[in-house]
Amino acid sequence: MMVRGIRTKWERRSGSSSSSSSFSSSPGKSPQVLKALRDAAIIPSAESSNRIEGVTVEPDRLRPLVLGNTRPRDRSEQEVQGYRRALNEIHTRYEKLPITADTLKHLHALCQSASGDAGQFKRVDNEVIQLVPGAAPVIRFRCVKARETPAAVDELLPGHCPSRLR
Repeated sequence: MMVRGIRTKWERRSGSSSSSSSFSSSPGKSPQVLKALRDAAIIPSAESSNRIEGVTVEPDRLRPLVLGNTRPRDRSEQEVQGYRRALNEIHTRYEKLPITADTLKHLHALCQSASGDAGQFKRVDNEVIQLVPGAAPVIRFRCVKARETPAAVDELLPGHCPSRLR
């Protein structure tokens, strides 16, 4: 797959310069093998990304929640499915998806559809805290204050993807 003039390592090896985003264009790999590889990567991604937020699900529920149409049992499972919906949106629309505050809010709404603040910037200040049994909590990161978040996002976006801003 060609991304803004950059050839992937697969294209460099094969001499291909296909601009298709189809998995079937990868040399030597069948669509079934590539789907299996993608699925194998998406499952730990969903688990890790949600675990960072304190969301955990039973190991035997993770695969069906991420890859299937299993009905979530609780809010944690809803968040795992929401993460997958957001990834699907990014993977299927990445070329047309503008990088804007509204897009971030939309992706947040997909991820957090079960929460009251889905699709909105945070309203409450927060910190990233490490909890270790038998030890005092340690503040690992002080987040941008809630009231400053919209301005911080506006400041951040142009510096990271100016050609994709709309």
